[in-house]
Amino acid sequence: SSEKISFSEVSNIIKYRCGVCHAKNPTFEGIETAPKGVIYDSAQDIIKNLKKIKEQAVDSQVMPPNNLTGITTIERKKIGLWIEQGANIDTRRWSGDRSRPLRRTPNSRQKSRGAEQ
Repeated sequence: SSEKISFSEVSNIIKYRCGVCHAKNPTFEGIETAPKGVIYDSAQDIIKNLKKIKEQAVDSQVMPPNNLTGITTIERKKIGLWIEQGANIDTRRWSGDRSRPLRRTPNSRQKSRGAEQ
């Protein structure tokens, strides 16, 4: 597929499917500390563990164990595709499509909502 996968999409998948356990402060019930000390809290953490992520979640699919977090085949493929595409973490694109120039200022947004006092 020629679909370009963004880091924000992959980081969301990792956050909700892996990061509930693999975090400094895991939120998954019954998990007190990150398994094997593997943490995915930041872009740097993800890049540092890229090989592990590919092996465990994409290739062998042993993670998450018993698929506790419900990661989908499509989500696994997206992670794999993003890695194949060079694992680009262009953080400027984290908040979605920025192809159109941003012209709105906080003031103009307030006015359009009728928030003037």
